[in-house]
Amino acid sequence: RIAPGGCGTLEFMSIASKPPSAFTHQLALTKTEDWAEQLATSAEAVPWTTPVPACPDWDVGALVRHTGCVHRFVGSLVADRVSSRPDPETVHFQFPDSDAEASAWIAWYRAGAAKLLATLDDTPPETLMWAWGEGQYAGFWWRRMAHETLVHAIDARQAAGRPFHIDPVVAIDTIDE
Repeated sequence: RIAPGGCGTLEFMSIASKPPSAFTHQLALTKTEDWAEQLATSAEAVPWTTPVPACPDWDVGALVRHTGCVHRFVGSLVADRVSSRPDPETVHFQFPDSDAEASAWIAWYRAGAAKLLATLDDTPPETLMWAWGEGQYAGFWWRRMAHETLVHAIDARQAAGRPFHIDPVVAIDTIDE
């Protein structure tokens, strides 16, 4: 979990990492791309300071920053094929200027999501690397990012007053994770 005010505080969780066969690498990437865009378009539809109902201490701006940091952090881990627990301080998040408009942050978020997706797509799921789950392979990360992005896309949709639907295959895998 990365703290809402920035990207430097990381708590590593223990999560099972072997996905059920119905939730494939390609399905995860396709869904993650869709949810990342849903998060961005929902964030564009409301003021940056709109509260996120499921995260009482967050507004839409904190939600976009958090999810963007997670995407960039994991993209960096997978691109570098890290073999041990990383230091979050080594990731260059390339933040917009501190006084940047919401649109600059959403563009930053979209760029990070696109880079994450390209990295995950170029990395076979069985690639050995560090992960905090049981399986030490890249497949952990495409699954984890699918669920992370889904949860926060729902947060953004709720903040914007938009309904959401979760594919049953994804719902089952999310519960399994």
